[in-house]
Amino acid sequence: MSLLDSIGANTVGVLYRAWTGNVDPYTKNLQRQENNTAIAKAGAGLTPEQLAAVQAQADRELESILNANDANPTNADGSLKAGLRIPGFGVVGSAQFLKRAETVVYVVLGLLILGGTAYVLVEFGGVKFLKKAAREIRR
Repeated sequence: MSLLDSIGANTVGVLYRAWTGNVDPYTKNLQRQENNTAIAKAGAGLTPEQLAAVQAQADRELESILNANDANPTNADGSLKAGLRIPGFGVVGSAQFLKRAETVVYVVLGLLILGGTAYVLVEFGGVKFLKKAAREIRR
């Protein structure tokens, strides 16, 4: 394990994980190094080519797990993902975030309208007030 990756994962990585909601690159490197070390110890009788193939498969599985959980710190092209992740909404600016934010806005507006209607009905006499107002409008 790399000392710099360990320090990065426990300092900058904490802030990175909190901000993005993704595994930080330092922790990902530590996981990859731990996997490769464990494979190297377990595969003592393997040829270097076989060992490299098993380690490559383990790296692909790590990437697959991180992608399935939307926690991979890198995009498919290798660039780092950036953006604030709000729990329950996703990354700010993404299509998922915008869809969920729109839903929340409509739900809040609906609740405000229902609450306002209930307040008016209670404050001004309920259904009798509405019937009286309707009669006044018809005249």
